[in-house]
Amino acid sequence: MYLAGVKSIGDIIDLNTGKPYLIDVFSEKFSINVDFMRYSGIIKALPKIWKEEIFKNKDNISEDMAETTCITELMDTTETSKIYYKRFLAKIDKKEKKSETKWNLDERLGNNLIWSDVYKLPFVSSKETKLQEFQFQINRRILWTNDNLKKANVIETSRCTFCFDYTETLEHLFFECRTTHNLWLSLIDNLNLVAIYPNFQYNLKTILFGYLPPLPEHAALNNILMLTKKFIYNSRCKNIIPNYLSLLSFLEHKIEIERGWVAMVG
Repeated sequence: MYLAGVKSIGDIIDLNTGKPYLIDVFSEKFSINVDFMRYSGIIKALPKIWKEEIFKNKDNISEDMAETTCITELMDTTETSKIYYKRFLAKIDKKEKKSETKWNLDERLGNNLIWSDVYKLPFVSSKETKLQEFQFQINRRILWTNDNLKKANVIETSRCTFCFDYTETLEHLFFECRTTHNLWLSLIDNLNLVAIYPNFQYNLKTILFGYLPPLPEHAALNNILMLTKKFIYNSRCKNIIPNYLSLLSFLEHKIEIERGWVAMVG
């Protein structure tokens, strides 16, 4: 269909009605024979919200506005995930998320967070999709802790898995708890992070979101920060107190895997 000229949603949706073309009209428009089941599948694959928005705003949509370069971009590159992610970031920038509003209420994070940088960081710093997803869950405040598990009536207590003294929120689990606090201090001291990164500051913002902005030269540090949080969270899920020697072993294993992925991509 692409070779026949079907390159945008405007080629499938009739902008006069805001509804998909009938199959015979579509076939005649592009001079192609289309199987009914295949065409129906394409129509159903269009997100419902797209069709609703087009129908709602059909009087204000022009042909130019319906055109998109997304398919053209995808046909011209092998890095399709980057194309989709760039468009995803563009959508994020348009409207503040509830999670961002909640984070902004914490004065310790300051008022200069650039959310596009926050969302971009895991993809600049790691090739591991599970690690990228893990950091994204932190950014959007959807990573399960005892605090929200208690609110969902899944468990009986919201107390921290490690210290059992305070409510286990994201902030407490990854930064405030004395167990994780000591773990971070051991890591920072033994890796001499302050000497390597003179502007590095051990604070809630850096621990939760990484060393910003997400420049390539910061990738190694941000990878270590994300992996350490993943180690802490894995320990929490296993109900094991995390220790520094186990963390080092975890980091060595994961970094070796990361090097392998970089070598394959490079």
